[in-house]
Amino acid sequence: MIEFKTAEEFKSGKPGIYLDVPESDYFAFPAASNSTLCLYEQNPGNVPWSKRAPIIEGDDATDLGSLVHCKALTPHLFNQQYIVQPLINKQSKKGKAEAEAFEWQAEQSGLKVITEALNTKADNMVASMMAHPEFERVLTAQNLNTEVTLLWVDEQTGVLCKCRCDTLIDLDGHAAVVMDLKTIAALDKIKWAIRDHGYDRQQVHYTEGLLANGFTEVHWRFGFVSSSLALKRYPVDFVRLRGELIEDAQFCQRKRLAGYSYSLKTNDWFGDTEI
Repeated sequence: MIEFKTAEEFKSGKPGIYLDVPESDYFAFPAASNSTLCLYEQNPGNVPWSKRAPIIEGDDATDLGSLVHCKALTPHLFNQQYIVQPLINKQSKKGKAEAEAFEWQAEQSGLKVITEALNTKADNMVASMMAHPEFERVLTAQNLNTEVTLLWVDEQTGVLCKCRCDTLIDLDGHAAVVMDLKTIAALDKIKWAIRDHGYDRQQVHYTEGLLANGFTEVHWRFGFVSSSLALKRYPVDFVRLRGELIEDAQFCQRKRLAGYSYSLKTNDWFGDTEI
């Protein structure tokens, strides 16, 4: 049987599968994620850079992606993370004061302010997802867990790794069904998104984590939802990556983990980008 551990146990840093780990705790935990390894693959110096460079508030596309994830996967956390900005006439002195007061209160409470238009768009994108039988089957599964954190030690390199599955369905204690949710500008850009964002490597990295934690089979799909309308709807698609693409990604995974392990041991992060 697969054992799911608590967020409190996550603080131990031991390998395992954890539920309800706050996103901030996951990102702060010092282990190799797929994003870390993708940065390393581009240029080893990107890893220390990512820890030192200032973090700037995301753009609208980033905000929308995070919002759709929250509404689809953890809707119970929406009111703890977001607040919808009321319609205020900022042209008047009274309206300006109301807007400033609202923004101050939101900042004090740690809530992210979103517009009514962005909130409505996210609701419609989630509704479009749920209209598709594949999305509906996954997101209404009885044994569904969302935002599942995994820690494991890579056997070949000894590197402590981590990942965070959007959805994880434990079929029988042996097989896992994973769907990773992606927002995208348009469905015809999926091929390029896979290449540019390393989704093939992501699948390999997460699969290794699931296998290391006791699963013997992993069934993986990417669920895409477009942020652009087509036929007055937000189109969706379910994608399975080709076997040869995954084989190439497995080779890259071994190579980048070996390099990352060397840099950890030697503190040598120097490199350049070949174009």
